[in-house]
Amino acid sequence: MRAVAPARTVDQRLRAAGRPYDLVTGVTCTGDACPGLPDEAEAAGIGPGDLVRGVLLVSPAGESCLAVVPAGTLIDFEALAAVTGRCWEPAGLEAAGRRFADCDPGCVPVLGEAYGLRVVVDVAVARMGTVHFEGGRHGCYVRMHGRDFVALQPHALIARIARPAPRVSGAEADTGGTEALLPSVELCGRIERVYDVPRLPEAARPLLAALGAPEEPAPAEAARLVAADTRAAARVLELAASPLLGGGRPADLAAALAGPLGPGGAVAAALSAVVEELFRVPPGGPLGGRALAREAALAAALAVRIAGEARCEPPPRRGLLVAAALLHDVGLRLLAHLFQPEFHLLNRMAAANPDTPVPELESHLLALGEARHVVQTGHARLGAWLLRAWGAPPALVATAGAHHHPEADVGGDWPYPAIVATAEAVLARAEGREGRRAAFPVVARRLGLDEGFLEGLAAAAAALVEPVREGRRSVA
Repeated sequence: MRAVAPARTVDQRLRAAGRPYDLVTGVTCTGDACPGLPDEAEAAGIGPGDLVRGVLLVSPAGESCLAVVPAGTLIDFEALAAVTGRCWEPAGLEAAGRRFADCDPGCVPVLGEAYGLRVVVDVAVARMGTVHFEGGRHGCYVRMHGRDFVALQPHALIARIARPAPRVSGAEADTGGTEALLPSVELCGRIERVYDVPRLPEAARPLLAALGAPEEPAPAEAARLVAADTRAAARVLELAASPLLGGGRPADLAAALAGPLGPGGAVAAALSAVVEELFRVPPGGPLGGRALAREAALAAALAVRIAGEARCEPPPRRGLLVAAALLHDVGLRLLAHLFQPEFHLLNRMAAANPDTPVPELESHLLALGEARHVVQTGHARLGAWLLRAWGAPPALVATAGAHHHPEADVGGDWPYPAIVATAEAVLARAEGREGRRAAFPVVARRLGLDEGFLEGLAAAAAALVEPVREGRRSVA
């Protein structure tokens, strides 16, 4: 394989430092065909524990900073703010492209001082025996000893700024793999003692039981369950009419059950209608009730289409998958219900930063007293906790907790968060929220999905997202 040279600035810093290093060549790529950094590194024979990555960050005052963390971890924004005295959020692709103009698009070099940046390195990186990092070019990795890597950036701040990504294995995976996705036992007890958490209504119990049964409900049983609540029946007809499902507007409930949604999907839609009534959520804004309901419906319709193309055994059950897609952001509804002032701020932050993932916004949202601990736990963990407290099937709990990190090992339920995360990425591409190069998650390849198919879905969804896009521009 032809060797790939590092970016010019990276190469100059390496040569000037006089420290020993090797170049490791991996796969090369261009444009949207690029695999993710972990896949590229694996192709080069680099283990995940030896790889570090850089993340370009910006502060509200317009300052820039580069965080360097192990590739398999997440930035702890609260810890980063504590050691730097600043709040930070990820910079967009355009900002990174301007800052690292001599690097390939999507490559963020870890040698921030060479680019005039303030650098914060996680302590785990400083303690590594061998460090691999991307040299500013796809398929080019630099290998050197950890102490030599630290010496390349003598002014860098070394602090504990990374936290593990959700991941479980072994015995935990045998029980559904959801324990690592939940808040701490102490925080769960505090939530139950202090806050008025909505209880699962009686009308939802038979619907949830039907989804948790060993097999999909029969059409007659599904029709009986759905028809028991007029709100639920209306939601089923609304979802079944999605142009993304291609079935047209059903004439009645029987037609909806016979379409792509199926009996299980209809029961899931009915469950979501009942659950949404529990929460007091402001209607406006990108995280408001209208946008959440709209995006959940689009995600569910896309998930059905994606499941039809995915290659995984056993295939996901239609009812569980639709329920997982419709309820994956139930944690946001819980946050809005319990903490109206903090949620209002989060909603405004999301409107002002449409390209920033919600967990990143949550991590440095200012909250006071008990609310601080709950809000900064994140909506994903809160949603997983609530669904498990309600006795939801593990697939729903796993999706609520892992849809932002679908690579997490959740045992046999992995296809559900993987498909929902892929549906969310399709929506992001359709809305242009993350730019044209927004990457589909690595799990999309594990599902056997062709990028052309996903691009086609994004194009089909683009005509349906204008109301959502408009909602992102204002907060009621």
